[in-house]
Amino acid sequence: MCSSDLALASARLVRVIGITRRPRANKDQPPPVFHIRPARISDMSALIGLIDEAAGWLKTEKDTDQWQRPWPNPPARDQRIRRGIKNGRTWIVEDWTEPLGSPRRLVATVSCGRGGNKKLWTQRERKKKAVYISRLIVSRAHKGRGVGAALINWASVRGMEAWGAECTQIGRAHV
Repeated sequence: MCSSDLALASARLVRVIGITRRPRANKDQPPPVFHIRPARISDMSALIGLIDEAAGWLKTEKDTDQWQRPWPNPPARDQRIRRGIKNGRTWIVEDWTEPLGSPRRLVATVSCGRGGNKKLWTQRERKKKAVYISRLIVSRAHKGRGVGAALINWASVRGMEAWGAECTQIGRAHV
């Protein structure tokens, strides 16, 4: 996605976040109200739970071992997550209609920022004026609502506005 597409992303983000495509089972229940915020250190266990949920789904539904082992080991993975939180690169989407502590409250997470990891992106790729997106995970309870696409759009617009990103680089991060 390059800069000409980024302006359109903002409008799509507004339409997707906060709106569900899936009908509610209980018509008396309010539609979800999705809110994005920077992750906090206190979110670590919830983030790791989301990663583990995604790893289980990838194994059973997609027959891949992606994310089966924390890379390169659990302490190093946890340190990367902690560093992303402290550096303001990790964000969380919550459904504010769900009570605090509810497993359905955590909708998704994404890490994004100005520079790509030297271990994961080539020097040529890192020269691009881009936003780098990694660790994008949507809870299986919220699948099919366009949250992942909205987060990519949100991060792209954020990069364009904050540092003039012209492209969006997605993926390659190990969990």
